[in-house]
Amino acid sequence: MKNLLILGAVRSGKTTVAKQLIRLGGFNYLSMDFLAGILEESLPETGIKDNGSIDEHKFNSVIFTYMNYLLSSSYITIVEGSRISPKKAFDNINQDMHKIVVFGYPNIKPEQLLSNIRNHENSDEWKTETHENWTQQLDDTEMLSLLREQIENSKKYQKDCEKLGIDFIDTSIDRDKKLDDFVKNILTFLS
Repeated sequence: MKNLLILGAVRSGKTTVAKQLIRLGGFNYLSMDFLAGILEESLPETGIKDNGSIDEHKFNSVIFTYMNYLLSSSYITIVEGSRISPKKAFDNINQDMHKIVVFGYPNIKPEQLLSNIRNHENSDEWKTETHENWTQQLDDTEMLSLLREQIENSKKYQKDCEKLGIDFIDTSIDRDKKLDDFVKNILTFLS
């Protein structure tokens, strides 16, 4: 039995996949974003902030300690977020007990990605599920800047994953189909 660590670019499908897996498989779940918010609010002395200016070293330490703690659990847990690079995860997580998967969109133009995200934010699925809607609070200029950075991160992550032997799911095109296919395949692996 392996736990699943889902990493990658913002709005690449990580949370969507995690929530589908929870519904279908009844797995435990930890969102790195929620954890960062909890740590900021309840333990401000950690210096961990949920506003993007996170102390990566401190936060990584918390996540890796948690992942190692999961080794003693008999339950499968899904941990997802965009705060840890594939290389950091590879260097700090027992690959025999935890599967790492990275999502990204290295092959799309920022304007098309923005359009896709804005359309998804207005979809019925988005409205009926509980989603973090922080991207709705950014105007298009702010989003395009963020997405350019995330596309570059996705390109780097894809190369790192190739070198490290980590699965990389490219959601640049046919995002929903790729997410559905991933869920079907990983359910078999986790069961």
